[in-house]
Amino acid sequence: MDILFQKASHFLGEKIYLWKKWGNLWYIGASHGAYMMKSYPSDKDLDWLHSLSTQVINNQFTNVCSFRVKNGVPFFEHQGHWFMVMPYIPGRQMTYQKITDAQQAAVSLAQFHQAAQRIKGGKEITGIPLYEKWMQRVKNFERSLEKIGLNYPKSPLELWMIQNGARILKEAYHALEELPMSLLKELTFKDAAKSAVAHRDVASHNFLKTAEGEVYIIDLDTAGIDLQLGDLVQLINRVMVEQNWNDYFLADIVNRYQDYIPLEERELVLLSFLLRFPSDIMREINGVLFKKKGYRQNRVFHFIKRYEGQWNKRKEVIRSYLKLFPVLHYSSYVNIYDKA
Repeated sequence: MDILFQKASHFLGEKIYLWKKWGNLWYIGASHGAYMMKSYPSDKDLDWLHSLSTQVINNQFTNVCSFRVKNGVPFFEHQGHWFMVMPYIPGRQMTYQKITDAQQAAVSLAQFHQAAQRIKGGKEITGIPLYEKWMQRVKNFERSLEKIGLNYPKSPLELWMIQNGARILKEAYHALEELPMSLLKELTFKDAAKSAVAHRDVASHNFLKTAEGEVYIIDLDTAGIDLQLGDLVQLINRVMVEQNWNDYFLADIVNRYQDYIPLEERELVLLSFLLRFPSDIMREINGVLFKKKGYRQNRVFHFIKRYEGQWNKRKEVIRSYLKLFPVLHYSSYVNIYDKA
């Protein structure tokens, strides 16, 4: 047996009879059950991942990945890499093309957010992480556009960037300029004061659905103390692209989330501003142009062409956002696109 799996067997205290590599994951068949093993380049924050998972489970949200522990340590080392082992969850990755999956993801996210409060051990925030991430995303997008402009575009994606990149940048900058920063800061630090944790990567593949209909949230690698509303914004953006920005589904996702976590009026107002930022298209393009793992040019180009076809519909839905939620009375916010 490979030395890695000898160590894994010793860590589990079980005999391993099967292993299969899936990217940076291994499926392990052992004498007492099946597991997934994941490698990390350092042991930084691995204690935090285990602590977060344990606290969320103790707070009555059990549909989250848990980690095996040996002698109080939730990982082991092999050749300069660190490995965590979690029970295998049999199920399929959800897809936001299926509205029932999207609806169940909204419910599971809200339940996770309920349990992910008063969490100990999280890294304190000093700034506004969501805003800082978006600013970096804009700068990277701008760098990509400048680099392409200095060279002859070689791919359909690069040609599309030459033709449309400036429009995306303009929209991004307008969205950031119009953000009510005092409100964003207030709500971010309100969540920080509650030690509330945001998942920060609510892609559909991070929700697993079992044959019995149970939904699990996995991959807590990016989770941390932050504005939980940012997760809802990300979920809505991902769902709405798949649902062609149908305004019914925007209201439906928000309402299902609110069945568990009612949003204050000012949170709904902030949500409307955050939705305007073209985060998804910039993330996908930056992923390809900066050669990030998991971003394939053909898939991303297909995504941005679909996103482009929904551009006007997206603006229309966000512009009419207040009509979907009659509780809001900030009429001056209705025209947030008029300055763009």
